[in-house]
Amino acid sequence: MPRAQAARALLLLLLPALAATGCATNPATGRSQLSFFGEEAELAMGRDVAEEIAASGAVYGDEELAGYVAEVGGRLAEASERPYLPWSFQVLDDPGINAFALPGGWVYVTRGILAHLESEAELAAVLGHEIGHVTARHSVNQMSKQILASAALLAASIHDEDIARWAGLGELGLGLMFLQHGRSDERQADDLGLRYVLRAGYDPHEMPELFAMLERVGEAAGAGGLPTWLSSHPDPGARGVRIAEEVSRLQAAGAPLPERIEREGYLERIAGLPYGPDPGLAAAYDGGATETGLADGGDGAGGAFLGTIALARVEESMSVEELVSRHASPGVPAATVALLNRFPADGIVPAGSLAKMVVLAGSTSAGKTESVFRKDG
Repeated sequence: MPRAQAARALLLLLLPALAATGCATNPATGRSQLSFFGEEAELAMGRDVAEEIAASGAVYGDEELAGYVAEVGGRLAEASERPYLPWSFQVLDDPGINAFALPGGWVYVTRGILAHLESEAELAAVLGHEIGHVTARHSVNQMSKQILASAALLAASIHDEDIARWAGLGELGLGLMFLQHGRSDERQADDLGLRYVLRAGYDPHEMPELFAMLERVGEAAGAGGLPTWLSSHPDPGARGVRIAEEVSRLQAAGAPLPERIEREGYLERIAGLPYGPDPGLAAAYDGGATETGLADGGDGAGGAFLGTIALARVEESMSVEELVSRHASPGVPAATVALLNRFPADGIVPAGSLAKMVVLAGSTSAGKTESVFRKDG
């Protein structure tokens, strides 16, 4: 038998054995799952990437905020099926709306997504979803599928010269495909996230609000500027509806639902958080950069559109436009503030609201202080 045929025959014999020996029990679901990696290998993979992220300087330097995120994440991780993992929760200095988890329990959220969240319960929903990817070992399952698919491609390439010619590109495509979580993984992470949110004592009604925010930001950005988390976590509207239906089902069944939301406490934690760079702030800098002394900051075009989250308490109802004119730096679009707070751009801000505002970095109104505004000035 020619060597190529013999090799192909051997691979075809080995593939079923490889798949059979690579089965493991999913710790979060109890179901059988393909995995060629034990827990030690899983931890090593996550640790290596976490060390690279730390060395890159991408971690946001606010230790108080990082500690708060870690506290919320730790509460959820403790409620998971793998509380013993070396869980780590960190904030990345990235304006994009994103969150992700590494194998073994390293979870990251960006300051961009923190700016758009409205409560601690929503933060718990984000972290719970990412914890679900870890507890269900989705990453190692995807990598195991890639190994199996690559072996099948190799077996076919030994037999067929045309397949062999394109095998390298095929393996690259497989690698990219398996880096993304599949639809079933995302659905499972949503379900597990809801489980952990409930166990940790957070109001589950806030989880659909997270998906509504992603959908709204995606619509505002248009096809060319989708939030990173939205591009890898598709169809937030349908997923929000599904979770809302599950919460309603639990409620109808008489299950006691926790009520912890912590909206104002969360907002106070993110006051002073950098916002942007955002090209939408260009007009603000054109109109007010000289006053704040940032025109010659030397940060280039990207750094020129950096703002800061500040809080404003509204004692009497007023329009978004009026609120922005009274508090935000000159030129900050009302649409930006409306999107951050989920106000209709042409709507009325209710009396008593604690609103997130955007001020120019370096402005005297920036910082972790709350301002009170009345219509009568």
